[in-house]
Amino acid sequence: SDGGPWNSSCLRSSGAPTGTLPTGTTQATISMTTNESATCRYGTVSGTSYSSMTNTLVATAGTSHSATVTGLTNSTTYNYYIRCQDVVGNVNLDDFIISFSVAVASTTCTPNWSCTAWSTCVNGTQTRVCTDTNACGVSTDKPAESQSCTTPAGSTMTVSLVPSRTT
Repeated sequence: SDGGPWNSSCLRSSGAPTGTLPTGTTQATISMTTNESATCRYGTVSGTSYSSMTNTLVATAGTSHSATVTGLTNSTTYNYYIRCQDVVGNVNLDDFIISFSVAVASTTCTPNWSCTAWSTCVNGTQTRVCTDTNACGVSTDKPAESQSCTTPAGSTMTVSLVPSRTT
């Protein structure tokens, strides 16, 4: 021991990260410091005793501790509970908590337009129906559903009318 008072309680500080990490973050380095040389362990269940914790933080110069945690996903909050033991065997009886989140994934919907074939030209207009296969509920970049047209020169249109019979 370097003479610092432990009283069965290591002084822990400067926990990181905090707040919200960017969308897509899959790993982070958790870190903290102690007031004297110690071995620190962490877990994801609060109230776990030091002896039951199986993950150890790597110590640098005895008082800076860190570990890389992986498997992080968007829209999730993470809590890591840390307890330490000094060189003479004093153990923390309470948790030091490092808590952070990974940001919510973007919910932007991008329309995917699918259009029927153009109709035949009637009275100078052709029409079609376009639908968004992603069902975004917006009309952003929606293709035209009508356009002007002309009947080719020399073409004729034949319409046959057949009277209906009633009996």
